[in-house]
Amino acid sequence: DRLWPSILLAIVAVGLWALLGIGIGTLIRNQVAAVLVAVFVTFLVEPLATFILAANDLDAVVKWLPTNASTALTSPGSTFVTYLPWWAGGLVLLGYAAVLAGLGVRLSVRRDIT
Repeated sequence: DRLWPSILLAIVAVGLWALLGIGIGTLIRNQVAAVLVAVFVTFLVEPLATFILAANDLDAVVKWLPTNASTALTSPGSTFVTYLPWWAGGLVLLGYAAVLAGLGVRLSVRRDIT
């Protein structure tokens, strides 16, 4: 019953994360640095921020972080963090992707003009 919607939402989430990666990759010119920054932020900074903010009763901030927005889009709720509705998580992730991709395109075009 929930299999196909879950698969479709996971595909949407992967696509949005790909746009985020493209945005980061165009903002940071060095490929190794871009990958390291993306991994560092996604797997260390965001989980620590989630833990610290949630421990201080700032769940209203936690649910707006990209990883938590992605989790809201693809997964059921948690007892640790209150997530956004699935559609709002998708919109938040789309917003992050649009901002990073837009900044990346703007800087890329500006760098290419000589």
